[in-house]
Amino acid sequence: MNRKKAIITLSSVWLVAFICLIFTWINDSRERADIATAFATGNYLSTNGVVNVYADYGNKYLSDEDKKNIIIKLANAIGINGDLEFQSKREGEAGKYTGTVSFTTYNNSSSTDIRIVTIENEATEGVVYLEQYILMELSIDNSIDSAIYYKEKIEDELERLNIAADVNINLKGCVQGPLSNAKKNEICEDIIEELKGELIIGGENDDIYTVYAYSKNIKDYIINGSVKTNINIMISYDKEKDLSWITVGAPIIN
Repeated sequence: MNRKKAIITLSSVWLVAFICLIFTWINDSRERADIATAFATGNYLSTNGVVNVYADYGNKYLSDEDKKNIIIKLANAIGINGDLEFQSKREGEAGKYTGTVSFTTYNNSSSTDIRIVTIENEATEGVVYLEQYILMELSIDNSIDSAIYYKEKIEDELERLNIAADVNINLKGCVQGPLSNAKKNEICEDIIEELKGELIIGGENDDIYTVYAYSKNIKDYIINGSVKTNINIMISYDKEKDLSWITVGAPIIN
């Protein structure tokens, strides 16, 4: 009887865990769909999606090979395989140096830049304090879904590497001609409504219209004072090309 009870209890635990996993998957999928759907409310001539990664990797010593291995794993996570060509440089003056190991690649529709920056500060003779930073930027033209997909792949790999990082996505699209304030308001309201968000603050400065909002549907956020925000919309106008650019950032535009 006890064995049967134990089996039933264990089965219940696995069932609860499975249900939690399903709800997590649904919530992640909903967030992905919401951001893509919200941005797609505009009829754009062209689009661009940019994923940015910033990680303070602390003061742990990393050899060039260590840095290359981290870069390789991040590149592999977004489907870049094979032999990678790295660039290394070290510059500065006595007492303070900056070293960078980086990998960059681009084609007609995308570009990738991954780098690890090391700052060396010599406090006293023979004592050096290190600062390590991991930076990554992935830019994809005319494929918003791909940008969102690769953001998730990058986040998964960072988690596997036990690297705490800020991962940000910016979606950008252009339309012909200038936009009236009424149209700008309409665009921002449509995006915020699609994301089930709440307007925090917005306004225009130097011909750049900027809005901040918050949605519970987006897991990441930043805190301005005591207020959470995770939707940032910016609308600007390029007079030379007669194009208006709409940029949506989650949680913020870089």
